[in-house]
Amino acid sequence: MAALTSTARMFRFDTARWRRMATTSTLAGAGLVVSGTYVLLAFDRFGIQGFVEARATARLLLTGLYGWLGLAVASWLVARLAWQQRPPFELVMRLFGHAHVPLLVVAVAIQFLSVGLRLSGVVLWPALFAVLVWMPVQLLTAAEVSFSLEKPRAALTVLGPYVAWMVIVGRLLETQFGHLL
Repeated sequence: MAALTSTARMFRFDTARWRRMATTSTLAGAGLVVSGTYVLLAFDRFGIQGFVEARATARLLLTGLYGWLGLAVASWLVARLAWQQRPPFELVMRLFGHAHVPLLVVAVAIQFLSVGLRLSGVVLWPALFAVLVWMPVQLLTAAEVSFSLEKPRAALTVLGPYVAWMVIVGRLLETQFGHLL
């Protein structure tokens, strides 16, 4: 319960809470956030029968996990090369995994509230907010804490990797979720 409370407080983009998360979170917890997001999306996409078929579900899950890894590696490399910061890679993975919480919220809304991703509907707006505003700010705060950078440098550190993540993972998910649009 304490982990859920701490994660909920991170929604406020409180750097102090992210610093606490840096010392108390685990890589397994971050992995659960990321994999839980994509498992819920896979369940919604393929239904119960398609979800049980391992190939499509595994492909979607691997897209999310590789996207998380790529985002963390690229940001870690930018911080290392541009700002000469050398944080432990595991810390970056943990915090960037927890920065996926906005996507988990969207996945839960899609699954349990029967929310669709129709472009013409107002229902899509929270999903767009989560992907275009909420998650980048979470990543900014995670980078600020993990790389010990001020906000402008943290923003520059995650900007390129986040745009690449959106293009690559978004393109892969578009092929998976084309029927919803």
